[in-house]
Amino acid sequence: MVYVMDFAISLLLVGLLLPLARVIGHVDHPRGRKQHANATPLVGGLAMGVTCLLFLWMLGILPPVITRAYTGASLLLLIVGAVDDHVRMPPWVRFSVQTAAALIMVRYGGVRIDSLGDLLGQGNIVLGPLTLPFTVFAIVGMTNAFNMIDGLDGLAGSVAAGILGTMLLGGVWSGYANLMPATLVLLASVLGFLVWNLRLPGRRHAHAFMGDAGSTWVGFSLACLAIALTERSPGTLHPMVAAWLFAVPACDTLSLMVHRIGRGRSAFAADREHLHHRLLDAGCSVNETVIIITTLTLLLGVLGTFMDQSGVPDYVSAAVALGTFLTYHLAVRRPHREAVRESE
Repeated sequence: MVYVMDFAISLLLVGLLLPLARVIGHVDHPRGRKQHANATPLVGGLAMGVTCLLFLWMLGILPPVITRAYTGASLLLLIVGAVDDHVRMPPWVRFSVQTAAALIMVRYGGVRIDSLGDLLGQGNIVLGPLTLPFTVFAIVGMTNAFNMIDGLDGLAGSVAAGILGTMLLGGVWSGYANLMPATLVLLASVLGFLVWNLRLPGRRHAHAFMGDAGSTWVGFSLACLAIALTERSPGTLHPMVAAWLFAVPACDTLSLMVHRIGRGRSAFAADREHLHHRLLDAGCSVNETVIIITTLTLLLGVLGTFMDQSGVPDYVSAAVALGTFLTYHLAVRRPHREAVRESE
């Protein structure tokens, strides 16, 4: 019942914020590469964040020190993100804020990557003094990988729901249930927003966006949960599971960066080369694209978790992950190479 209340409050809060966002002009206007046709309020991030934090404090399902650290980091991301949605900030400001939020979780929340598992078949790779910088790098990287898939109505929220659903499955399979209540709180908050963001029957466009504030906060939250799930459950879920949970956004981001650098461009340049753009160009509708990418997220997350729980060594899982990335990169980038040859 408590998670139904979480869902309902997130749903209600988005609806209450919609008219206010229109009055103050906190909306996303259609232009350039953007797919939507109407000015859309950017209130999803705030609604999800406030609802999630409210229920984490009410239920006391995390140790107080972690709750305080996560609240501070979340408010930093949401507030600065909301300002960024309204008045675009330089990329270095966004990265600095994300790094500060990650440091808060590492130093005060105890979220850290202590080891990478047996990736090389030579024993467990312990990070030691590299734990802090590597964890911050991983959190910021996963945060931005998720942020970059927020390009279609319902996509980022659906992918987040898929990742959270796989986390719950991993908790059930491994018997590690400590983080399941926090996962359910975040999932319910995301689902409440999705009601406003999906193109449901009879609705041609989203009524609300999560904005960069929301996609950054959700990505950050997923990264912290994934790390905590694998690092705080020794012997049950290994670090490679976190990589599989983020397989789709990670593959899309890394492939795109390699592609851009190979063409002599900045790795962070804006374009229409993401997976969802490719699917749209191939003739898929927005909803079909959302379903395909969310299903792929679920399948890869379940595959990684299943391999882990079946006793597949970390180095085998890592090799399969590398093969998956190379297959993805070659399959998604091949149409571009063929188009270039045809134009020549």
